[in-house]
Amino acid sequence: MPFKIFSVTNRIKYFSVTNRILGIFLTSIFLVLYIHVQNSKWASSITYDGFALGFLPKIFLLFCGICSIGMIFDKYRNEVPKELKELNYRAIAKSILMIIFCVIYFIFFQLIGFLIPTIIFLFTSSYVFLGARPLKLVCFSILVMSVSIYIVLVALGII
Repeated sequence: MPFKIFSVTNRIKYFSVTNRILGIFLTSIFLVLYIHVQNSKWASSITYDGFALGFLPKIFLLFCGICSIGMIFDKYRNEVPKELKELNYRAIAKSILMIIFCVIYFIFFQLIGFLIPTIIFLFTSSYVFLGARPLKLVCFSILVMSVSIYIVLVALGII
């Protein structure tokens, strides 16, 4: 679905989000995130194995930036991705709700701890937002994942 843009004459113009536009947007996001990580105090902290704490996030953002720059110049740069052709306002609202839910999860993670907010977050995101079925299998896998991750984090001394 093309997005509506109002011009100076208040006529509605349509444009499609091509791979080039998406590549420019993603490159901008990754550049801002890279600058943020680079300027963070924690990124230059050295861990016990001799690596800087920000090494892996910076490498990840660098590779993502290279891939998004590739989207700007590749042979498919003027094509509209199939997923964006079918984009509707319900999908956008669902994405915004998921982002808000992630922020709520982060807040409760800091207040309560890991296990309970993680179980609630995984259940809501997989069952409600993604529509995973059947319910018994979703509940079982969420409990196994959450407890397993919790055990590993406690064994490593992170929690």
